Amino acid sequence: MKTMVVVAKGPSSFEVTPNDKVDVATINNAIWMCPNPTYAFFNDVQSIWLTKKEWFNDVKTMVVPTYLNSRWAREDKEVDCESDETHFFGLAKMFPGWLEDIDFHVYALRAEDNIRQEERERTGLENSGVESLDEWPGSTGGTAVSYCSKFFGYRDFILAGFDAGGGYHPKFIGGDHPAGEKGFNGQGTAPQPSHLYPNNWNITVRFAERYGGRVRHINTIDKEELLELGI
Repeated sequence: MKTMVVVAKGPSSFEVTPNDKVDVATINNAIWMCPNPTYAFFNDVQSIWLTKKEWFNDVKTMVVPTYLNSRWAREDKEVDCESDETHFFGLAKMFPGWLEDIDFHVYALRAEDNIRQEERERTGLENSGVESLDEWPGSTGGTAVSYCSKFFGYRDFILAGFDAGGGYHPKFIGGDHPAGEKGFNGQGTAPQPSHLYPNNWNITVRFAERYGGRVRHINTIDKEELLELGI
């Protein structure tokens, strides 16, 4: 099994592409650092909108919850969202021509999501039976490590853009708008309070170790290993 490089939006984020030794999972619009990720993880409609259509051209696989958060997109009136949560089938209507050639893997963020109307209609079952993560992921980054550990079998993770001090890489501040935060300051480009980041890191470590894996920060990897991995 290859090493999985998980790229988020913190200061240590960097440009990377999958190769014969590493796969890449991108977190929300961190796809700007890797336009052809092995897996693109999203849990928020606004983050998909923020990423823009052309960045999905080389995406083959997306991992999303059966119900994505759409509150911020609805409140900011960027996408025609009817409620604070959107079933993933609704993405085709919201983003026509963006995601048609992408293979979707889904998980139930909450067990009760399996008995909601859209899931019953999609599967024809009273309970769709979509599997959940082992615990609340805390962030989309936590989701990526959890999902890749539990369902894809990865055991070696290198995380970039996951930084205990918080903050964002300059590329993501203002959603890459020419005017920076003055041009766009939506939820998808606003860093969390810094005290939350250590807990997010601990969640990813716990997820990986549960399946016999390990998590390392990109800044702790020596130059020789980085060269060997081609990153």
